Amino acid sequence: MSYTEDYTSQEPVETVLGVTKLHVRDKGSKYTLVPTTLDWVEGRQFECKEYTSKPSKKSSKGTKTTYVYDQDVELLPYMSSPDYTLHETFFVPPLGSPFKSFFKEPYYTVEAKTSSSTTLVLHKELGPYDIQRMIATGDWSPLRNIRFRGRTTLDLSVLYKDVSVLDEIVKVHGNNAFRDATHLIVADQCFWSRIKVYSFPKLKHLTLITLDEEERVVLNESIETLNIGPSPYGRNVAEVLDGVSVKTIVSYPFMNDSLATLLLQKCRHLILECARWTITERGKFRDRSSFSITIPDMEEVTTRYITYRIYKARGAPVHDTYSYSFRVHRKRRRVETTNPSI
Repeated sequence: MSYTEDYTSQEPVETVLGVTKLHVRDKGSKYTLVPTTLDWVEGRQFECKEYTSKPSKKSSKGTKTTYVYDQDVELLPYMSSPDYTLHETFFVPPLGSPFKSFFKEPYYTVEAKTSSSTTLVLHKELGPYDIQRMIATGDWSPLRNIRFRGRTTLDLSVLYKDVSVLDEIVKVHGNNAFRDATHLIVADQCFWSRIKVYSFPKLKHLTLITLDEEERVVLNESIETLNIGPSPYGRNVAEVLDGVSVKTIVSYPFMNDSLATLLLQKCRHLILECARWTITERGKFRDRSSFSITIPDMEEVTTRYITYRIYKARGAPVHDTYSYSFRVHRKRRRVETTNPSI
């Protein structure tokens, strides 16, 4: 199913449970997005085959055209792997409760099990209270029981700004404690600035849960993929990301035009991820996923491909996701590249 929507009108957007709507807006830009299938993109690739458009009425902001693609994600399997588990995430009042009307049915979170041999999620080994207890007592012995060597994925986001714990980890496990890490997950770039003084010879993927408004992001040369979360203060992130240029940026799909414009100048492949891992008791996705982006009219666009990726389980591997990809090209040049090197 495919239809178009005029964003200059005040008609409400249709709300359908479990449906993904991909909105591509065109404000007379030199660039446009064309749905494409990328064989080299990991994940279960889908192509938006129907491509329709409808020019909107002219307004003070000029003509704006929106392309909308629908995919009934609700029909896609949400638990195709035996490595997924269900966790009830919302309290359901008992029958007769005055709050029953607000909870029509229980909700569950689908979570992927992580491999303990290659992935270290520190908050599963040490909770926030355990960390605060170590800091307060100076007893760092629990760190000896945690293995860092051989772990390719390190999730240290639970430490937040507790850099003292980081120093103790290095004291216990040595300066090469993080030498095998290829993917590092930390709270923000402030913690990254502190931890990168240690050796990360194999690091290629850095995830920042959120962006701090005060400090610039400075990457190691080995990093090819930067995963960034939203800024809690809603400030302009242009200064924070000044100087950043990587092959791939992974971000959230709900962004304003200024952020989209910025990211399109920072990478060659922009991946927008949507979490769809909350389901109802009937096994249906609870939330709709939505993708909306505007390609600006500017010469500095470096992004060649945009991928919208849908996760069906928290922590699921990339190959077990659903993806839609669009090729970015100038309207005056329609050059196809089937297997680019990015």
